[in-house]
Amino acid sequence: TFISMFASAVTSLLGALFDWASLRWLALAFVPVQAFALAMCLHAHLAPLSPGANDNTSAVGVTLALAHRLAAEPLAHTEVQFVFTGCEEVGAYGMRAYLDAHAKELGSHTLILVPEQVGTGRLQLVTGEGLVLKRPVRPEALDLGRLAAAAIPDLMLTEKLGEAYSDALPAMQRGLTALTITSDPKAIGEESHWHQMSDTLEHIYPDSLKDAYAFILEIILEIDRA
Repeated sequence: TFISMFASAVTSLLGALFDWASLRWLALAFVPVQAFALAMCLHAHLAPLSPGANDNTSAVGVTLALAHRLAAEPLAHTEVQFVFTGCEEVGAYGMRAYLDAHAKELGSHTLILVPEQVGTGRLQLVTGEGLVLKRPVRPEALDLGRLAAAAIPDLMLTEKLGEAYSDALPAMQRGLTALTITSDPKAIGEESHWHQMSDTLEHIYPDSLKDAYAFILEIILEIDRA
């Protein structure tokens, strides 16, 4: 949006200065892009908020359950931090603020696990993230996920390239290792209800939550055993 506004302003200015009609027409070509961006902003501002049962209360619930488990049964060799960063839809500001304060102390040896919409469907690993340019997840993180999945009987795990980004992307951009765990609603004949008023508890599947809990716990235990 800002790029199109800047390009439109520059071409309009040059067209006016040099009386180049072609540049003035080119400036008008950016108007549909700006109109679309304005419509999307107005929609986001005026539309009601989604109930957010799957996106991302499901992940909050799984994370709290993991925190309860590890508080009761501490790991021998691994420190686990549980961070609730808000939503990435506003620009991942919560995650960015956390990383601003703690990225140096985390270091490249840390694995950041990001559960995202884990309440409906079968588990998936996200192999790359980004709105346009996709930043690949580090192979060692994906291998660890595959190893954990193999240790859980009957767990069905697939992989996909992310459509956009999660809170893992700001960490990856800083050279940290991060892995997003999500679920695929279509694998069980469900709709995603993503960013819709239908994202309610009636579309949350207890088995999906259990799988996400068991899978993430196994990743953590694999790290502690290493």
